Amino acid sequence: MKCHGWLLGVVMMMTPLVVGNEARAEDEIPASELPVFALPSDAGVALEKPSAGSDLAPPPPAVNPLFEVANPGLMEEEPESPQGAMLTNFTTAQLGRETEQVVTLSWVGPSEIKVGKPFGYELVVRNVGLETVENVTVKDTFPASVKVVSVEPQAAGGEGFYTWRFGKLEPQEVRRIQMQLVAMEKGEFNCQALVTATSPSMAHIRVSEPKLQVAQSAAKKVMVGDSLPVTVAVSNPGDGNADNVIIHAQLSDGLKHESGSEFHFEIGTLGAGETRAIQVICSAIKGGNQVIRTTVVAEDGVLESTAESVVVVTEATLAVKVDGPSRRYLNRSAQYVVNISNEGTAPANNVKVTSNLPSGFRYTSSTSGGRYDVAAGTLDWFIGSIQPGETKQVAYKCIAIKPGTQNHNAVVSAHRGLAAKDKIDTTVEGIAALFLEVIDVDDPVEVGAQTAYEIRVTNQGSLEASNVVIQALVPPQMEVVGAQGPVRHAQQGQEVVFEPVKKLAPRANAIYRIIVRGTGVGDARFQTRLLSDSLKEPVIEEENTKVYAD
Repeated sequence: MKCHGWLLGVVMMMTPLVVGNEARAEDEIPASELPVFALPSDAGVALEKPSAGSDLAPPPPAVNPLFEVANPGLMEEEPESPQGAMLTNFTTAQLGRETEQVVTLSWVGPSEIKVGKPFGYELVVRNVGLETVENVTVKDTFPASVKVVSVEPQAAGGEGFYTWRFGKLEPQEVRRIQMQLVAMEKGEFNCQALVTATSPSMAHIRVSEPKLQVAQSAAKKVMVGDSLPVTVAVSNPGDGNADNVIIHAQLSDGLKHESGSEFHFEIGTLGAGETRAIQVICSAIKGGNQVIRTTVVAEDGVLESTAESVVVVTEATLAVKVDGPSRRYLNRSAQYVVNISNEGTAPANNVKVTSNLPSGFRYTSSTSGGRYDVAAGTLDWFIGSIQPGETKQVAYKCIAIKPGTQNHNAVVSAHRGLAAKDKIDTTVEGIAALFLEVIDVDDPVEVGAQTAYEIRVTNQGSLEASNVVIQALVPPQMEVVGAQGPVRHAQQGQEVVFEPVKKLAPRANAIYRIIVRGTGVGDARFQTRLLSDSLKEPVIEEENTKVYAD
């Protein structure tokens, strides 16, 4: 590659002139009074330092190594002015050491003039170097006390400020500026000129191009719980070194690395044509399509390459469901079914089922080789393997023996730490099953004779009955003689009412007896009503008795 640039050189020259009536020879001007002018530092050019003590010396500029001050040994050879000694001041700027491009700017003219008398001056611009310079521009500034009569060649500007643009200046080429001036007042004044130019520069530079390529390899399919080695290879197929090479890795949420889901490795410098490989060990922790993304950057992000791998992670997912009755009465049988399913994408191996039998039930039987542990109150089955989408089933039977809420829990476990559980609650209840029985002791009954009705209430259920009440209605063919029972009674006309029996235990009974006398011939109907908190509606029983007369 060739690079072209431009170097700007600036030369400023200022000379003091004395306006008076007498002239002095050039050799009478002390060397210290001949000014040596410095280029502005921001132009990148350094000139020779002025003599100590000179009032015209500017502050010393910073020296740019591309510029240097030439030894001021070139002088314009001009005849002496009739008005006095010729003043020839000049300065040079070297625009480039390699190509030796040097431009000089010189004032040629008398060092002392007279008020009101025209005098001639010449500015000489010379390329003393070996290379062409371009955009050569000369700028001249005069004080208000000096009148410019004429300039040749013509210049832009006016009113004390003039600019000449010469364009190119070939090696050893000279451009001269002629001017006629008139000093309007006595004293000293400075004439300041400035020359600028640009110089081309060319450098041959070799440009190399490092490149990055990344490739990674991993298994296409693994199971949850497996290790997953991932190999990442980084190469530089370019022709230059790749610096600051860093590998950035990012894992999806189904993969795990000891450094987290995002981590990096620093490779450093990767030479041209060089390849380096690293191995990353991940763990599969979740089923589905999992992504490994690797990005390699170098040169502080200027170079980048990305690779991505998709790994199918299969997973056995167990589900269990317990089916059974939510309510059972005491001493009734119940069956419970445990359904085990594999809802995942991989086989479930070494599957086991454990179900507890609550204390409110008594075990009777099981299917599929279930084993009952009396001491632990548990049932165990070994299922083996369940394929994806497959369901297997075990069952057991038991009898409710204790009231209350009974919990049936089932737990399924398998290889690789798979587990699932489910439960069902069964409410075991007792029932108060009241049975009412009424019999007459004598049938038929003669008018004037006595007989009795025996009332028996039996709780045939499994739950005690509460607030058991007997109400008896004696038919009009009879009259009440007396009554007996487990509780007190009251009589109102033909009706006999016993106070409530607070609790009647299962298998227990209560016996009542009402004594009557026949008073009229006919078919007498003795009616008994049974009431209890355990009954939604009363139980009514009638007993027929024939009353006759001779």
